[in-house]
Amino acid sequence: MRFAPASCRWPAPAIKKNKASISFHTDHSRGALAKVLTKIAVNDINLSKLQSMPIPSKEWQYSFHADMEFDKMDQFENALKNIKTDTYDLKIFGVYKNGKTAFKKK
Repeated sequence: MRFAPASCRWPAPAIKKNKASISFHTDHSRGALAKVLTKIAVNDINLSKLQSMPIPSKEWQYSFHADMEFDKMDQFENALKNIKTDTYDLKIFGVYKNGKTAFKKK
């Protein structure tokens, strides 16, 4: 045998996922972003980051990047279902365990 496994831990241990990074587009209309943010908040999700970026090929159109923190995956999944009607080009970049910060709180 040429290669031997160092350890046999299969399946891998489940990691509690509590953070996600997504992007989405909204219409350029009054309250469009507020509707999306309200639907996220109703699911008890914290936005740790919200960033807007213009879409170069579309005038007055913006893409939004959001980092979301939650306690249960159900909260995240429900929020995605709820915002689909008010967004387009919804992308999930990743769902993962929130990391620890490098700075200590005083």
